[in-house]
Amino acid sequence: GASCVVFYYLISSLAERRVDTYLKTEGEECSRIFQMEGEAAVIEEARGEIRSQGAQAVYFRLIGDDGKVKFETDNAPWKNLVINVNPLASRKDSPVFGTMARHGSQAEVRLAATRVSPTEVLVIAASMSSEERLIRESMHMVLLAMVTTWVAATALGLFLARRTLSGILTVQEAAANLATGKTSARVVYPPRGDEVDLLAR
Repeated sequence: GASCVVFYYLISSLAERRVDTYLKTEGEECSRIFQMEGEAAVIEEARGEIRSQGAQAVYFRLIGDDGKVKFETDNAPWKNLVINVNPLASRKDSPVFGTMARHGSQAEVRLAATRVSPTEVLVIAASMSSEERLIRESMHMVLLAMVTTWVAATALGLFLARRTLSGILTVQEAAANLATGKTSARVVYPPRGDEVDLLAR
C-alpha cells in the first residue's frame, strides 16, 4: 500500500516536471522570438507548435498587463478554458506554473505564464492526458507485479511448509509406533540433510 502511494507520487512528480520543462522551454523560445521578431512571429510559432503537438495537447494565449487577450489559438478543445492568471504575477526571470481542470475533459491542464515583453504575458497550457495515461498504466503494472509477487511468495511458502511438515509428520508417526511397542518400525524418509533427517535416523 505505502509503496504504491510513494510510486504514484514519484511518477506524478516526474510527469509534471516533464510538462513543466516543455512549457518553460517553449515560453523561453517564444520570449526570445518576441524580442527579436515581434508579436506576429510568436503567433506563427504558436500555430506551428499546435500543428506539431496537436490541437488537443497545447494552447497559447497572449495577455496584456491590462488583462485583455491580444491573441489566443483558435482551438475548439480549449474554447471554454478560463485562465485566471494575473499577468503581474509572472516574474521576468521565470514562468509561473499552475494546474487546473478543463471543462469537458478528465485530464488536468498544466499552465505556464511567461513574460515575453514588459507589458505582455504568454500563457501556454498543455494537457496532462498522455502523462495521466502513463501514470495509470504504470500503476497497473506495479499492482500486477505486486499481485504476482504475492502469489509466488504464497505458493513458495506453502510448498516449503508442506515439505517441512511432511517430514515432521513421518517422524511423529514413527514415534507413535514406538510408543505402542512397535520397535521394528522404521522411518521411511528421503535423506535431505536437515534436522528432520537427523531425527529419522
